[in-house]
Amino acid sequence: MKTQAHHSPLYWLVMLFTGLFILGIVIKVFSFFFNPTEGFGATLITISWYAFLPGAAGLLILMLIHAIFQKELD
Repeated sequence: MKTQAHHSPLYWLVMLFTGLFILGIVIKVFSFFFNPTEGFGATLITISWYAFLPGAAGLLILMLIHAIFQKELD
């Protein structure tokens, strides 16, 4: 019998920021197939930064919070 897995909001925050981080990296790698200085390539690079930076910053903040308040969360 399968049980329902209930995850905390912290789990979903980590998943969201990890997804943004990975999506930003994938778009950046994909943008190398186009000219990165003009047109579609430049647009892809801009979009990748808008996905990558919040993902990286969010993960960093969550890691810092976990390191500071580790005893209360565990």
